[in-house]
Amino acid sequence: MLKNTFSFVAIFMVVLCCEGTIVRFPNDQPILEDQQVLRFENEPHEQWQTHVMDFINLVDVDSVLSTVVRFIDDPEVMKFIGFLLSPKFKDMVWEFESFEEFKEAYIYLETKGYDIKDVIDYVNTIFNLPEFDKPQRVLREAGNDAGVSGFIAAIVGKLPLQEMADLLKSKVENYPEVAEFVEVIDSPEFVNIMQRMLSSEKFGDFKSTFETYGVDFNFICLIISEVFGDGSDKIICGNKQDIYM
Repeated sequence: MLKNTFSFVAIFMVVLCCEGTIVRFPNDQPILEDQQVLRFENEPHEQWQTHVMDFINLVDVDSVLSTVVRFIDDPEVMKFIGFLLSPKFKDMVWEFESFEEFKEAYIYLETKGYDIKDVIDYVNTIFNLPEFDKPQRVLREAGNDAGVSGFIAAIVGKLPLQEMADLLKSKVENYPEVAEFVEVIDSPEFVNIMQRMLSSEKFGDFKSTFETYGVDFNFICLIISEVFGDGSDKIICGNKQDIYM
């Protein structure tokens, strides 16, 4: 289970260090079980921030930055960075939030006590986008050593992945709020939502756009599988038969 969720948890908790939210439900909504478990409310926000900093402190920032500098003159990497800063990418972020599966994933997390609207809104402010329109709660081979693939591989190689995985395991064993969050995002329901989104035709169009900027999704999935073990890419990569075509 930890192998399947480590990559998702690490990224998501970094975002949480920037923004938190209060989970409140009207009286006519289902009452969540175990209200004592810490989620994303303001009161335990500092505790979640502590969890995030524990992971960040494992990273050798100087080493990562030196790796970034090494790729600064790579034409493909610079083209990709230009794309990330372009209006086209901004429009893709906004359209991505309109995916039915994205809204369904949001609703599923909210029903489990994790209202991430403030996190999404924080991302939107970076791109000068409107606030996220909260949906109704109705659920229904190794790459080369240059370019974007080489850049991704080099950055991953600088991260203390085993130490971070060990830290996550320790936190799951010792902090109920972390254990519950890992259980929620590893649940068949949430994984199914993510897989349907990633296998949708519109996401396929998004993937094609990224591929024109040198992003090799086969390579990314191979890295995830190599680092975290077989089956660990089920959320990020979705249906392997679709990706490894």
